[in-house]
Amino acid sequence: MVRPTRIRNDDLLQTARSLFLRQGPSVSTSEIAQAAGVSEGSLFKRFGNKEALFLAAMGLKELDWTLDVQAYVGAATVPENLHEIALDLLTYFEVLLPRLTCMSGHPKFHPTEFLRHHPSPPPLRATGYLTEYLEFEIQGGRARACAAEVVARTLHGSLWGYAFFEHTGLNERLNTDRCTFVKELIDLLWRGLQPSQSEREA
Repeated sequence: MVRPTRIRNDDLLQTARSLFLRQGPSVSTSEIAQAAGVSEGSLFKRFGNKEALFLAAMGLKELDWTLDVQAYVGAATVPENLHEIALDLLTYFEVLLPRLTCMSGHPKFHPTEFLRHHPSPPPLRATGYLTEYLEFEIQGGRARACAAEVVARTLHGSLWGYAFFEHTGLNERLNTDRCTFVKELIDLLWRGLQPSQSEREA
C-alpha cells in the first residue's frame, strides 16, 4: 500500500503564514488545516496549540538581517555600497513589517514589551550595523566626519517608512517607485557624506 505523502512542517507554516497575514490572527486552525491538506489534529500534534502555530508561522526568531561590515569597508564606492545595503535592508523590512503588523493583532503579543525585553531587537541591530559601517568609512577618509548613528537612523527610518507605505498601499498614491526611492535617498545622503578633496588627502 502506498503511504500518504507527509507534508513538511515548513510547508504547513508557509500555508499558515499566508492565511494569518491575509486574515489576521483570528483565522481558524480548521481553515489552516484544510488549506494545508492535513487534519486539524495533525496541526495540534505538530505545534501543540494555535498560539504556538501562530508564533512559528510568523518566524520572527528565524527572520533576521545581518550585514558583513568588513566585506563592504573600502570596497567599491561608499554610495554603491550604501545602495546595495539599502536595497537589502528594504527587502528585509518588506518581509518583517507585515508579520509585525499581524502579530500586533494577537492579544498575547505586545510589540513594545517584545522590543524592550529582546536581547538584541532587530531595529537596534540593523542601526548598529549601519553605524559600524559608516564609522569605518569615516575613519578611512571615504566619508565626511559626521554623527554616523544619525545617518544610520535616517537611512533606517526612511527605508522602514517606504516599507510601511508599501504595506498599507500608500505607495500607489505616490510617484516614486522602489528603485528610484533608494537611489535618490542614497544620493541625498551622499551629498552630506561626501568628503572634500582636502579631507580625502588628509
